[in-house]
Amino acid sequence: MSEFKTHATLCLSNFGGVAIELSDTGEAVRYKWYDNKPSRWCKVYYNLKGEPYFKMAGKRYYLSEFMRV
Repeated sequence: MSEFKTHATLCLSNFGGVAIELSDTGEAVRYKWYDNKPSRWCKVYYNLKGEPYFKMAGKRYYLSEFMRV
């Protein structure tokens, strides 16, 4: 697996959160919980309003929830 390049983060607690990396095309994302290994590439979906999100552990995470770094 290639090097993980953090593009944005989401704080979940005082302990840490989730970091994401977007693909070059913007059609996929992979994430990293706290300090664990990166996930596989996940498809980016869009809701009826056109807001992009991906699914992680059965929950929708909208890209707008993440802070760019």
